[in-house]
Amino acid sequence: MVRSDVMAPVDRALRNARREFGSPFGALQVVLVGDLAQLPPVVGKEEAAFFGVEYPGPYFFQTGDFPRDHFSLVELREPFRHKDDQFRKILASIRSNSLTSEDLSALNQRVDDRNDLPFRNSTVTLTGKNNAANDINAVMLGQLPGLSFKFEAVVRGDFPESFYPVDDLLLLKPGAKIMMARNDIGKLWVDLPPFNGTTLRERANR
Repeated sequence: MVRSDVMAPVDRALRNARREFGSPFGALQVVLVGDLAQLPPVVGKEEAAFFGVEYPGPYFFQTGDFPRDHFSLVELREPFRHKDDQFRKILASIRSNSLTSEDLSALNQRVDDRNDLPFRNSTVTLTGKNNAANDINAVMLGQLPGLSFKFEAVVRGDFPESFYPVDDLLLLKPGAKIMMARNDIGKLWVDLPPFNGTTLRERANR
């Protein structure tokens, strides 16, 4: 999510460039798209003190003079990612912080503590930290037979490591589960849905 310390300079730059100093965003028509109920703006510990002094807060509308009255709100209500009505209801409850005991019970019924390879290969583990995911991936990869293959990223231009979508060195084996981390705009992967989040199995070259 765009932070207030980014939104404010954009506003100022457009006002200056268009010589419309009294008009928000230089009198340009602006469309902002996002979901405030998802992840908040990322603010590091060293940056926390900055917000509250220079800006009221980190959200894009907390610039101090954000023109809220200049925007018309359009809310999209129909979810398309999930088809199960009960699951949709539970997700909506989590999103609005109104989860009921019945919702929690329905989720807990899906908890499975099996840890064998066939089961883990058929599931995706959600973790809050990268190192936890890396540990799980290393264990699962180690249980697969065969040799590991290294795939090293090719970085072109000014591309900071903090922007890498995945590790710059991947270890894979035939049979390993892979999840796409970006949309396949160039259709490089044959016979696969070209979407971020698609999973596939690494196959040995024939």
